[in-house]
Amino acid sequence: MRSLPLCLISLTALGANADTELVGRPSRLGLGKKKFSICTAKCSLMGTLSLPDCFETCGQKEMLEACVTHDVEVDSDPKREFTPPPGDEEECAKGYVPTPELKPLSEKKETETEREESNLQPNFVIFLLDDQDELVSPYWEAMPFARSFFKESDQGRLFEEAYATTAICCASRCQILTGLHGHNVGVITNGGKYGGYDAFVQPLTQSGERMKDEEGRCINNDMRSMPLFLQNIGYRTGHFGKYLNGLEKGSRIDHVPPGWNSFVGNADHMLYVGWNYTLAEFEDVGDHAGALRYRFYGCADGDYSTDVLKEKVISFLDQQQEQQEKGKGEEPEAAEAFSPFFLYVNPTAPHLPLPPAPRHAKQNLTEFWDGRFEDIVAPRPNYFPESLEGKPLWLRTSGKMRLQAEKKGWPRLDFSKRMASLLAVDEMIKEVVHRVEEIGQMENTVFIMTSDNGYNHGAHRLIHKMAPYPESVRVPFAVRAPSHFLQQGEPPLSSSPVSLEKSEDLSLSSLQAEESQEGSMETRLSAAVSENLPSKQRSSSAVTIRSPVKLIDLLPTFLDMAGYQKPTYVDGKSWKPLLSQQQSALEEEARQTGPSVSREVFVQYGGGAAREALGGGHEGIASEIPAFLFSLGPWWLSLDVPPHRALYSEDGLLYVEWMGETSNARAPHGHELYNVTADPHTLDNLLHSRPKDADVKNAKQRLDARLQELKSCKGDECP
Repeated sequence: MRSLPLCLISLTALGANADTELVGRPSRLGLGKKKFSICTAKCSLMGTLSLPDCFETCGQKEMLEACVTHDVEVDSDPKREFTPPPGDEEECAKGYVPTPELKPLSEKKETETEREESNLQPNFVIFLLDDQDELVSPYWEAMPFARSFFKESDQGRLFEEAYATTAICCASRCQILTGLHGHNVGVITNGGKYGGYDAFVQPLTQSGERMKDEEGRCINNDMRSMPLFLQNIGYRTGHFGKYLNGLEKGSRIDHVPPGWNSFVGNADHMLYVGWNYTLAEFEDVGDHAGALRYRFYGCADGDYSTDVLKEKVISFLDQQQEQQEKGKGEEPEAAEAFSPFFLYVNPTAPHLPLPPAPRHAKQNLTEFWDGRFEDIVAPRPNYFPESLEGKPLWLRTSGKMRLQAEKKGWPRLDFSKRMASLLAVDEMIKEVVHRVEEIGQMENTVFIMTSDNGYNHGAHRLIHKMAPYPESVRVPFAVRAPSHFLQQGEPPLSSSPVSLEKSEDLSLSSLQAEESQEGSMETRLSAAVSENLPSKQRSSSAVTIRSPVKLIDLLPTFLDMAGYQKPTYVDGKSWKPLLSQQQSALEEEARQTGPSVSREVFVQYGGGAAREALGGGHEGIASEIPAFLFSLGPWWLSLDVPPHRALYSEDGLLYVEWMGETSNARAPHGHELYNVTADPHTLDNLLHSRPKDADVKNAKQRLDARLQELKSCKGDECP
């Protein structure tokens, strides 16, 4: 138990450092020198109330009065182009690797008609949820419009096995932007040498040296990111919400990341709380074109972060419509004005401690999901198990400490707030979809809903993510694509855009409006959720695809759909071929005869040090939560997991290698092996239960050798 003071000291220091960065600038909390009380901090983190309600409940009315939306500062000439990071002058004397030039998929000569058709590149819209798991939460029941739009549409495709290759926010998002595994992008956690935005722009090799190409030029991942690639082939790009941990420093961002025509990102960690946050806002058109504005959003109902981001996205689409109208003009330069668009929408829901939107809180939505906890989470076989037999020593050693979370009711509180926060995201998706339809782009837009990582929900006594187990690495992955991507070589399903006006209105407003005829909202939602896990297996018009995909596959897929080859160094693979009905039919046939998994999945995590699994640290989960909340919150919230590599094999096995510290007897190097087909909850470590079995020994030897190959794989060498 000596590690507990270390945990508390590191968190207190984290809070102090956050304050010292603000000298000479408006407070990152937006409220000058006023401070949150312990009551307010604990109310926000460990209760269901919103931050404004916590101010009032805790008697901090002066905070509430000061919590008013206002412009903080305007940078009229922000840095947009590539700028060498501080400290690179000597190390990168030979310069930097430039952005690769993309090659078209076909080098053949095209006719004028073919060229016009090929120029109809699809729009891309990603809704990236924050910490949304695939295996535990019945998220479709919490998001009725998204369910209707993705899951109950013949243009929907549900990828049943989608993986985050590093199950923590910043690392996963860096890998999405580059199509690279963690060891190739240089980011495998949230902070330290291998984590956060600094590691993204100044990546290190596994041996600790600066990443360079064969000519000795430094690599900066900002120069090989998804928005820059898409922008270079004619896309108008927009980011809205959480970007990469560490871009924000002292309520400011150093520069607008390259590749974004419109960039709205958090300038502090308060976006996680939902109110009292600062956004850095840049756009290249409109009244504030070319300027970087810092705007503080206060404590009014309309300042709820998911709703604010929704309005920013709608504004981007309004600008897109203006471009389209210009493109209909007769002037050649006007025709050039219209571009396909890429929207990257990143709300913080359902990441802790975000509560539901005020309108949903008034409907007792948190209480409703609290009542579902005993049916959904608690019965899972690996939920806070009595025994951790067979688990690695670091987990068995810290297992008693981790039980405190369950004893204090944290998993239940966390689950109910998470689920309740999703309805505002659902409303965001609905409004964005309708706006895309209004500007006539439905049949040319690929929509994706996914998450940066999964969530453990108490599996094996783990409450966050980071782990290599299925709950942590499996993510939702729903696609709605234009019909010409779904039936290659066949006529499209419809020659005109799909109208959403006739679809059933499944929003909260409709639930409220129909209360008199069909009972309360709780009654209707209860009916929808009553079968929740089995409901995910009910028949639907969307096609379910079983072949595993990864978040790093997004970049090569977008390039493939846009008509370009991926750069040879990219690790991810395009899943465009999986969308066609012919492929889906083959998979359905495979479903009847046996597993159709055709690719391995390689997972890794940096995690700082093994000791942080025993006493907390600030390179992993602790860096994601506002310091004032974490430093005053319960110590067990900071418990991390050790660094590891893992492999989901083609034959249904999960092999894990834990990178322990040989000097620390409580966290030595260790291994686990599971048959995830027969043991989906990873309860039976075969290396513990059958250590002398020849098949187990052979599997360990085979998978260990493969894991050693993959730790340095590049490009198409990687699964």
